[in-house]
Amino acid sequence: MEAGCTFMYCNCVKYHELTDQELNELCCTRLGWEKKSHVWEHGSTWHQHAWFKGETLLGFPNFLSQDPVVSQLQEFIEARGLQNEYGYCLFELLEARKLQHDHAWYVLAHASPRHRVLAFLRATEEQEQLEATVLDGLSSQQPGLGK
Repeated sequence: MEAGCTFMYCNCVKYHELTDQELNELCCTRLGWEKKSHVWEHGSTWHQHAWFKGETLLGFPNFLSQDPVVSQLQEFIEARGLQNEYGYCLFELLEARKLQHDHAWYVLAHASPRHRVLAFLRATEEQEQLEATVLDGLSSQQPGLGK
């Protein structure tokens, strides 16, 4: 069995070898969406096909795009080495300790944006308070510092 395949029904397709377009199309297919002939414009480019969910036009969904705003939180956490604190805060917010191990992993992987923001704020709050305390201590020792 290929690494990453843990279930017996896994077909063990080498997903990592697929192009981004192939991955997106596979996701659309798995969701039961249908690629139909449809002329439409997107970004000043005309397309001949589009994905549909029933009669709803979806265009070309991109499951690989990452929200640039959310990625700013991740970059901030990583730049300050707060990955462990963030993970712990998210774990606690989701009450994952009460769940079976496999289900806890699932819940963490699919945490809502609200839970992720709350964990970010909690994880960075302690650092903010520590930095403020250090600055206060330095300014009280050296007149004129921080003013």
